[in-house]
Amino acid sequence: MLATETNFSDGNPRPPKRQRLCGSSQSREEFALPTSQSPPSLKTLYSLPLQNLLVSLPGLLIHPPTHRHHARSLCMSIHALKACLSLSDLSPVIECRAWTGLAELGMIAIEGGFSDDGEHAWATNMETMVEEAASKALFIASKHPTLRLYRIHITCVAAKLAHWQQNIKFARNMLRQLVQMLTPNDPPHIVYSAHLTLVSQLSAPTQHSIPTTKDTLAAIRQLDVLAEVAMNNDHLHIRTLTAVARLRVLVSGAMWDRVEAALSDAEDILGLDFPRRHTQSNDEASLNPISNSQEPHRSSSSGPSREQAKDFAAFTDKFSKIMAAHTLIIGGVFYSYIGNAAYANPRLTALHVLMDADNSSLWRDSSDGTVEINIPHSRSLLIQTTHPRVLHLVAFLASCVMKKDPVGRKPKRKVFGVEGLKMWEQHMDAPLLTAPWASVSDVERLELTLARLKADILCELVSVHVMRSEFVDAKRHIDVLVAHLRESGLWDEFAARVMMYEAHLAHAQGNVARAETCYMISEDLASNGLARDDVVRVCAAVGLVSLQIGAGTVDVDAGMEVAKSCRLMGGTLQSAGKILESCLTDEILQTKNALKDALAGVTDSGDNHLRALVLACLSSHFLHTASEYALKMLAACDSLAKGMGAGVDKAAKHTSGADTIGNIPLRIWTAERFIQLYRRQGDTENAVKREQMLEAIEATLRSARDT
Repeated sequence: MLATETNFSDGNPRPPKRQRLCGSSQSREEFALPTSQSPPSLKTLYSLPLQNLLVSLPGLLIHPPTHRHHARSLCMSIHALKACLSLSDLSPVIECRAWTGLAELGMIAIEGGFSDDGEHAWATNMETMVEEAASKALFIASKHPTLRLYRIHITCVAAKLAHWQQNIKFARNMLRQLVQMLTPNDPPHIVYSAHLTLVSQLSAPTQHSIPTTKDTLAAIRQLDVLAEVAMNNDHLHIRTLTAVARLRVLVSGAMWDRVEAALSDAEDILGLDFPRRHTQSNDEASLNPISNSQEPHRSSSSGPSREQAKDFAAFTDKFSKIMAAHTLIIGGVFYSYIGNAAYANPRLTALHVLMDADNSSLWRDSSDGTVEINIPHSRSLLIQTTHPRVLHLVAFLASCVMKKDPVGRKPKRKVFGVEGLKMWEQHMDAPLLTAPWASVSDVERLELTLARLKADILCELVSVHVMRSEFVDAKRHIDVLVAHLRESGLWDEFAARVMMYEAHLAHAQGNVARAETCYMISEDLASNGLARDDVVRVCAAVGLVSLQIGAGTVDVDAGMEVAKSCRLMGGTLQSAGKILESCLTDEILQTKNALKDALAGVTDSGDNHLRALVLACLSSHFLHTASEYALKMLAACDSLAKGMGAGVDKAAKHTSGADTIGNIPLRIWTAERFIQLYRRQGDTENAVKREQMLEAIEATLRSARDT
């Protein structure tokens, strides 16, 4: 603030609340606070030059976008810089600094939508102002070699404006030229910032879709260049950031065949030791990038020991903890996607240990997600990472995804989903803490991300409820999901998924007509528009074919095409495709081989829901040739199906066996097969028991339909 010599006996009257209660002759020492040192004399303070004050005011005035006076602080800051530029005899440093600040503040106003809002007259023609400020700052910086750092920074701001104006090619070329002009004499934090800005623009989607393969590869090449620079400078944290960023870019670009190698690199540099698959040859990896047929290679156990768990939580700085959390989440989800629970579970355990070990505000809302990376002999690099509230919810969602098994009294998938919703509700009304340089659009994107996370968690809960035939809870969560999507404006984006869950619910309840209609709608919505999603489209197609197989109306050729489309769509869909192939092929040997492959896949992925279905399909091939073997498989299938409805508390078992219903469609089918086999063997007693059980289950299904 302005520091000037003050005369306490001047004629300027004070406001009543600040008037002195004692005479001017009274000693000040009576009212002085006890201090260890006497305050500095006012005569030692000097007047701050007006241009220095005005150019520094934005740093004091600016408020984050969640503050109620954010717009006013932007307006006052811009006026202060304009007032500074209106002064005469400005030094090049002050003038360049003022123009740079004007461009930065203008971009915050533009991204916040103030320039499009007629209520804010001060933001009119803001784009023109930013362009003028950037060009003048670049002109001044280019004339004075001592202002080279401003030239690098203002180029990044100008590229940001061009990107916002959808002039993508121009923005990227500007940043490429900037990176090429960097020299070893430039400060490391400036060099790294320029590289990261270019990577951010290359990996950002230009429309509502994932980045193109070309853009993803360009971002990877730029990250490789950055990694080489960091290695030459021996900056470990920057190498860590580059490795984790490379992993995220590959996942966002859906380049799954290169994710595992990038994951290994990130884990190695972070010191995370986990079981990994055997190395494949290049030909095998290219032919089957998501193969799950290999056995896990372990040095000791499939999960981390207690000593290893301590190591996971032993990161000493905030940056390493956040990078480790991102790596563990991506690694666990990736191995769950390809169907390898043996590799996903240790990473999930490590993630929980890491997040539970730190009870501070690292994962909570008292942080805005900015992390400072200390660079030796240079200024620190400040980066924006995932907001703590988002990261916390992502951890719950990832836990739901990695724990596929719906069997048990308290299935982890359901527990994590419920706890994730509780976490969302607890922090729903809490204000979001953001960095001062963030814009209103950043907050809106953050709120939209949180809304998407809640929708994803609700989807997981609907899925597990349908698997466990908890139809009332499934319908209730679908209604909550639809209301949430309508309220947050995400309906068009999630419409295909919602219709798929409606189809699953109708399919499980035996409502064939409604299920078929919902499957068709879901497949159509997922094929184009905002709801376009290849995974949802294939899932809906698989559900439709399976429904038609049960109804006897399937087109074999079309069904085989759907089965083929499942081959490179992740472990779960690969197994589902094998099940379809077994149902559509005429050769018994091919059928059994397909089911064996499916059984191996669902066993590796820990998916007991699909495993029960595969056992049911296998048992049907031995009903007439090996009845004892068929009975064993039916018993295992029925046990899994019954476990999908196990209550929280142990209850007395009734003779009907209907106290724990579980997966109703599967239990009805197994009960009918049991009755068929027992009648053939002359075992009337067991056949009657199964008939009673079947009646109870069918009664439950009828009551579920009525509700």
